Parts: sequence; structure tokens; C-alpha cells
Amino acid sequence: MTMVHVQAELSADKLLKAVEQLDNPELERFVGRVLSLRAYRNAPTLEHTEAELLRRIREDFSEEFYTRFDDLLDERDENTLTAEESDELFAMLDKLEMRQAERLKCVGELATIHNTTFDAMIQLLGIQPRPRRNE
Repeated sequence: MTMVHVQAELSADKLLKAVEQLDNPELERFVGRVLSLRAYRNAPTLEHTEAELLRRIREDFSEEFYTRFDDLLDERDENTLTAEESDELFAMLDKLEMRQAERLKCVGELATIHNTTFDAMIQLLGIQPRPRRNE
């Protein structure tokens, strides 16, 4: 076990400096204990938080949105988009990117709650990219 020399009264910054002295295996054990402590302190709100994160991950656009999006992608691929349709496609892409960023943020928070990796949480939730209509 790595021994760390610290003063009796520590600010968060000083505690972090002390933690920086730990070797990797000891650091992993320490982080696990800190995460367990946080989960214990947050236990009353954890179920609500987890449910809210799952709801935000599952939230999606309507089927009509995706039908129109796929139609615009098809027109783009055929080089038949009008200027207005191009603007509409870019606006839809912006909405999709914002939604995806929010979804990924929630997956990361859920992974932290469960003390697992982001990739493991993606796999556990069964999140797959949405295929285009014609694929």
C-alpha cells in the first residue's frame, strides 16, 4: 500500500495533490471507494436520477422527422436538393447532433453511477445507430 503524507486539515486541492502520489492500482481502489461513497450519499435520489437519465437517453424524434430526414438524404445523394431543402437538412442535422450529444452525456452519467465504462454502458443499453430507411 502506498503511504501518502498529508496535513491534518486538507482543502480539496491539497487532497488531490496527495492522491496524485498514489500508484495506479492504489488510485483505482481509491477512486472506487470515492465513487461508492458518492453513491451512498446520493442513494435516496439515485433511482430518480437513473430513471431520468434513461428517459433522456430513450427520447427521440418522431417517425415523421426521420422519414423527412431520409427523404432529404436521398435527394442529397441524387444531387436534387433545392436550396430550401438543403437548409432544412442542415437544420435537421443540427437537431440530431444536439440530441446525440445530450444522449451521450446521459450515457456517461449513467456509466459513472454504475461505476462502469462508457462503452460497457452503451452495450448494456443496446444502443445502436439508426439505419437509414434504404439500408
